[in-house]
Amino acid sequence: MKHLNVLVMVVNLLIGVWAILYFQQKSRRFHDAGLRLLLGFLLIFNLFEFDQFILIYFFSNLTPEQLKSSEFLLKGLNWPLRTLLLLGWYIFQYKIIAWQGERKLPRWLLPALILFTAGLTAYFFLALHSPALMPKSPLLNFWNLYLWPLTLLQAVWLARLLAESRRRPDPGQRRAGTAMAWLFFGHILLQVAKFLLGAMEFDHWQFFISKLLILYTNLLPVLWLKYYYIPWAGALSKLSNANSPLDSLQRTHGVSARELEILRLILDGKTNRQMEDLLYISIHTIKSHIYNLYRKLGVKNYRQLTHFIATRQQENP
Repeated sequence: MKHLNVLVMVVNLLIGVWAILYFQQKSRRFHDAGLRLLLGFLLIFNLFEFDQFILIYFFSNLTPEQLKSSEFLLKGLNWPLRTLLLLGWYIFQYKIIAWQGERKLPRWLLPALILFTAGLTAYFFLALHSPALMPKSPLLNFWNLYLWPLTLLQAVWLARLLAESRRRPDPGQRRAGTAMAWLFFGHILLQVAKFLLGAMEFDHWQFFISKLLILYTNLLPVLWLKYYYIPWAGALSKLSNANSPLDSLQRTHGVSARELEILRLILDGKTNRQMEDLLYISIHTIKSHIYNLYRKLGVKNYRQLTHFIATRQQENP
């Protein structure tokens, strides 16, 4: 079982590296800062899994005496590291949900998460030296008490995102937001299944679900990007470039001919570097045109821009 666990972890790490490279390559086409959040989600998750792999491989080759002498390494160094990685991973998830809901995170959230993490960690470190403070039930361990409040908050915001996505006028954006919510709900359901199987001591099934959860987490951003985001962004690009309403932006919003040209390239998924090669102007000039374009249209990012264009197309078919 030990060797199988190590082998499966290696396979999942390789899949994680592939997912990061694939996502990074495909998302470069689009001027959307939110996609970098999903890339960060993948990076931090795989850092956490790599840490888990090193820990399991390292301790599986130690004798009981060596394990006891390495207790400080596990509890004094690796435990806080894993806690911080998980905190960063959940923060990325919250930011992704906020991005899909076209809002910002509440200002109180980050201080509250840091305070909660520090307080719970300090309590369990104290309980290690005063066993009377340690919770009696094995289900009330540090990781359960740490992760489930964060997951519950995530579920509440996902339900809100699901309700809001269904009311959006743009069908592609509606599908993308709804799919994002359901994909993350699927992740939570796998977490619940893993917890219940562990509580019922179905160790083999818990092992299977835990590895499936790792695979699902790595594939979640890739599936959403490929099957929901790119078709929506690509369809919007074709619609915008095939019709004339974009030309009217010169009259209604004072968009220059060069800015209109850059707008079409943005909607076609071109990067700043690609536009630099196509238009034979410096990347600084391109960024200046994009800034002026956003300012004239009253948007702040790529997602708001595409929403503006989609809404305009519906109003001027």
